[in-house]
Order: sequence, then structure tokens, then C-alpha cells
Amino acid sequence: MQTNEDAKVESVDIERVRQAKKRQFLFSNLLTVGLLGFYAVCVFNQWPTAYFLNLGTVVLIGIAMYKLFSLWRGEAWGSKDIRVIEAFEKEQMGREKWRRNRRIEISTLIAFPVIALGFLGLTNFGRKPADLFSLFLPMGLVWVLINAREIGNIKKLSK
Repeated sequence: MQTNEDAKVESVDIERVRQAKKRQFLFSNLLTVGLLGFYAVCVFNQWPTAYFLNLGTVVLIGIAMYKLFSLWRGEAWGSKDIRVIEAFEKEQMGREKWRRNRRIEISTLIAFPVIALGFLGLTNFGRKPADLFSLFLPMGLVWVLINAREIGNIKKLSK
């Protein structure tokens, strides 16, 4: 007997969602490589680390504002991939649970940069960065772990 959740998943083209998630995964990796590359440029040019932290803060707040606008509007805003993924998530989770999860995500995306800016104000980041691996290595490890989780989530869609 088919359950309600199985019926929900079958009504959306899983292969289309997988392809959209793969493209979104590629874009997020390109953005991360760009941020890590900017950090490397900051290190090699002996620019203050605050430049990198300010850019990261602007990117995170921009993503949060986009998601907030999408939540406020009630529908996805952007590419077809974003709309397909959001429709799939809403259908699979249910509208209320999806809205609650989106609010938590937006709160996190806003709180993290605010805390980082507070940390920036209390710490002397105007000094020259010590070396390339002081921030690059931890960020690279987190990036690898996030990628592993995302690849697992994409593979789970095919089951």
C-alpha cells in the first residue's frame, strides 16, 4: 500500500529536482571558491582580514534577504532551478513545516553576520593576516563536510 509521503514524492519529477540540486550545488561551490580565492588574495597582498570578513558578511546578509523576500512573497523568486527545488521541498515537508524551517534558516543567516560584525568590532582585524592557513584550512574543511552532506542528500533523492 502506498503511503501519503510516497504519493507526494511521486507527483514531482525527482530527476528534474536532482538536476536542479546539482546545478545549485555547483553554483554554491563556485561562490565558495570565489570567497576562498578572495581570502588568498587578501593574504598574498597583506590586506587586513577585515576585508574578507566584511565581504562574507555582505554575502550572507544578501542570501538572507533573498530568502526573506521569497518567504514574504510566498513563492520562489529566481531561476527555474530554485522554483523546482522550493516546490519539491514545500510538497515533501508540508507548507507550515517548510515555512518554519525557512524562518529558522533566515534567522541563522542574519544572526551569524551580526555576531561576526560584533566580533569584528571587538577584535583587531586591521593587522596583517598571519598566514594562508589560519582561516583557509578550517573553512576548507567545513566546505568539504558541507559538500559531503549535499552529495548525500542528492543521492537520497534517487531512492
